[in-house]
Amino acid sequence: MSRAALALSGALALAGCQSRPVAACMETVDVLADAFERCGETTPRADLEAEIEAAATMRMGCRSVVGIRDERALRRECFPALEAIDCATLTGGAVPEPCRAQILVRAE
Repeated sequence: MSRAALALSGALALAGCQSRPVAACMETVDVLADAFERCGETTPRADLEAEIEAAATMRMGCRSVVGIRDERALRRECFPALEAIDCATLTGGAVPEPCRAQILVRAE
């Protein structure tokens, strides 16, 4: 996976708190993996998801996620934005505004 992909995933990390954080994290990983595959990423799906999850959670994994800053915006704005993002923007590491700082990971 490219540095841009890792930067994009990492930009999703950090945030406030809301409901179902682990499931929301896993869905975020899935939506990002779909976007990267649509843009030609050839890394095997399981490896791609593992890399995105590690980057989005500061290498702590979705099970360490304790909150989502704004779950409604994540689902209603971020996910659709990632589904429609152009490949140059995605691979360039830009993150749609509703996706920024969504995932809050437990500090250890």
